[in-house]
Amino acid sequence: GYKIGLECGDGQSAGINQSLHVTHRFFSGCPLSADFLAEIVTPVIGLQNETQNETVESSTVVQTQNNLDIHIVYLISSKILMGVESRTDKNTSSLNSFEDVLVEAEKSDNQSLRGYVYTAIVELKLIFGEYEAAATATVEAGDIRPGLFANYTGVRFTFLAALAYLKAAQSSDTRERRRWKKKGLKELKLVRSWVKKGNVNLEHSMHLLEAELAVAERRRSTYIEDRYK
Repeated sequence: GYKIGLECGDGQSAGINQSLHVTHRFFSGCPLSADFLAEIVTPVIGLQNETQNETVESSTVVQTQNNLDIHIVYLISSKILMGVESRTDKNTSSLNSFEDVLVEAEKSDNQSLRGYVYTAIVELKLIFGEYEAAATATVEAGDIRPGLFANYTGVRFTFLAALAYLKAAQSSDTRERRRWKKKGLKELKLVRSWVKKGNVNLEHSMHLLEAELAVAERRRSTYIEDRYK
């Protein structure tokens, strides 16, 4: 779809197809290697060159740039996970950090891009065990789901928000624990409602969150194990 889009001068479709491919590749659990980084960077360069050479219709350039920015979010995430320091590369983008992308999202009032950035920030903080920082970032993000309507990232953010709040509750004192637990339970209820409506893809996530809730409530280990089945 990416190649056909470029050949037909349809930059929007090219960008959307490549963004979907990169998203699926990132979440598939494939090893993060130099090849993966190159896979993200190469289409960004190619699509930018096509738009600069005016082989892509000018009316699609804005939509195309939105998809390129989403590529950058996954590029930054991959570099952080691999321990590769971000550096300026004129061939790809001037956006070298999440802060840079957030500024760009604010300038263009792109709520979808803002949602992608905060989802990545929260996910990385959870991966590195920075639970309170993850919960704080979730609060700072606010409800980003309206900008991610009918988008997997919106569902992912809901799961991550619940997990961040519940993990923060586990390591907090009584007062803070109640606060984080309340927020986590609110997100968990949303996940429960989706599973009840038939979303089988979230069943595993729900069981994990139920177990984390039990830990936050200081339940006995057998009770916790029963929640995660």
